[in-house]
Amino acid sequence: MAAPRGLGTAGRALWRTLCKAYELDAGELLTLTEACRLADLAADLEAASRKAGLTPQASAEIRRLRMSVATLTRDLAPAGDGIAAPSASDLGRQLALRRTRTGRAQ
Repeated sequence: MAAPRGLGTAGRALWRTLCKAYELDAGELLTLTEACRLADLAADLEAASRKAGLTPQASAEIRRLRMSVATLTRDLAPAGDGIAAPSASDLGRQLALRRTRTGRAQ
């Protein structure tokens, strides 16, 4: 299933990962869409704060956004299916890996 219009790199990656792993109903797709938008917001905030200098407030907000994404995506994963939805720290590691490869946040 194609990702909703307007998603950024982080959101599209999350969308692809979970749509490959699960068959989601309409309500779950709405939840996933919101999680993807939050993932993009976290990535954008992180990129902007890196340019301007990461403040404690920005760092805390990035962490809260990632925790929200993790909570939303965890709710989509059926219990005991053997596939874990990404945690907040997983999302942070993915963004850090992208920065290492490209020299910027995506």
